[in-house]
Amino acid sequence: MIIAVFDECSRRVDIDGKLMQWDRGQTLQICGMKIEEKQIQVHFTNRCTENALIVIGTVEDGDIFVKIPNELLRKSGIINAYVYQTMQEEGKTTFEVRLGVKARKNHRITKHQKINTHWSRY
Repeated sequence: MIIAVFDECSRRVDIDGKLMQWDRGQTLQICGMKIEEKQIQVHFTNRCTENALIVIGTVEDGDIFVKIPNELLRKSGIINAYVYQTMQEEGKTTFEVRLGVKARKNHRITKHQKINTHWSRY
């Protein structure tokens, strides 16, 4: 779990080095905000997305828990998470979390690796 903690003055938190490329099933916990809703939208983007991926987060004791979209963890770089609050007929981005994703090789086994593994019997 990745934890972003806001203080009373900040509107953006940068978290670097906690996420690795290809790490699936990651959750972002956002603390320090006064959220009264039970659910809230978090919009995720990176340099490759044309449109934000909207994920509904749950709120427990004022903290937001939201799943980071796996498709954004396929690339290294920065993932932006925007907390989007709706008030009656309007909505606005209230907080931003910037998540650094470290590059690493893909964990998939290639056809060539399977062949080499099959013939290595020493």
